[in-house]
Amino acid sequence: MLGGRISQRHLACGLGVGEGHGAAIVGERVAGPATMAGHDSETQYKFTGFKKYFNSYTLTGRRNYVIATYASIAMIILYFTLKPKKQTPAVTGK
Repeated sequence: MLGGRISQRHLACGLGVGEGHGAAIVGERVAGPATMAGHDSETQYKFTGFKKYFNSYTLTGRRNYVIATYASIAMIILYFTLKPKKQTPAVTGK
């Protein structure tokens, strides 16, 4: 950046004046590197019970939601494909 203007590189990244690469804006000031969902993000949350395994903040929690969704869809498909067909009563001739 020269003379307070925004460079083309910063415009391409969606950054404004005073923002660095990998910085998160907190209010009016710039915080350190942004922590996105990754391997280290699980250490900052202390969930208990159901939220420990199913949450939208950690990679493991999101993975468990995906697995549960796929498993429930598979169970519904298996139920309807494997359930016995209704048998119509045999017509007896008089």
